[in-house]
Amino acid sequence: MSENPHSDPAAATPAPTGANGHPAPADPRREEYRLRVQCAKLRNRCRDLLGAAGTEGVLPEPVARDLAEHPPEMTTDEVMEALRGLAFGEPVPPSDTPADRLPHRVAELGAERERLRQHFFTLFDAAFPDHKPPTEEELLREMQEPPGPSISEVIAEFEREAGVTGG
Repeated sequence: MSENPHSDPAAATPAPTGANGHPAPADPRREEYRLRVQCAKLRNRCRDLLGAAGTEGVLPEPVARDLAEHPPEMTTDEVMEALRGLAFGEPVPPSDTPADRLPHRVAELGAERERLRQHFFTLFDAAFPDHKPPTEEELLREMQEPPGPSISEVIAEFEREAGVTGG
């Protein structure tokens, strides 16, 4: 007779939580790096949107000044490379944070990520006021449609249009 995993009291014990209520990471150094990358990504995006039409004055002046005056830890290209490395499980670069301060640093970075995320959405909504995400019904309707061409077919079409011969 197999046991019901839902009746096991140990299985009902919640896992320790990390930043933003997510399960605590197995590797706090990796989590710290992941949050540093996300903060850099959001700061880059906020800075890109600061000069967009319609965004002037939507953030408090000290926040806008902080975003403008303090560059992100990484460029957009460095962020993309870091995200690729994280996705493929590559080792993370060394951190200056002492091991005993890692939980506190992860919490700080989680809060900073959330703060930057809110600023990004404020700027995005001001820059693109007509943007509406698709409704659930629209997404379900799209899922029912036949798939579009594969990436190989799209590339082959571009090559045909450009007069490039396959080889």
